[in-house]
Amino acid sequence: MLEKAHTIVFAMPVHFYGFPASLQATLEKSYSFLVPQSPAKLKVSETVLLVCGEAEEGEAYKGVVEAYKNISKLFRAKDRGIIVASGLMEKGSILGTKYLRKARMLGERM
Repeated sequence: MLEKAHTIVFAMPVHFYGFPASLQATLEKSYSFLVPQSPAKLKVSETVLLVCGEAEEGEAYKGVVEAYKNISKLFRAKDRGIIVASGLMEKGSILGTKYLRKARMLGERM
């Protein structure tokens, strides 16, 4: 399924300054598509990062944002946008925030 995707949206909560283990495992498995001798090639041409977390400060998200930028380069994909939804702790706390409006506008532009 990944080899047919044109866009990858990385959507996740941020805990402990990095990608969740399940997403990291998927990324590591996708590396086999990127080696020159791979019989299957990825068609990914664009990526998006959507993250949320409890921390208010931008530093808490810096590692994830930098890793995402490097992954986009590795995939040779265009970064279509990054949305960092900070200060969200409780389930549903994103509802009615500017972050949902930003995500909707990003999706509409794509």
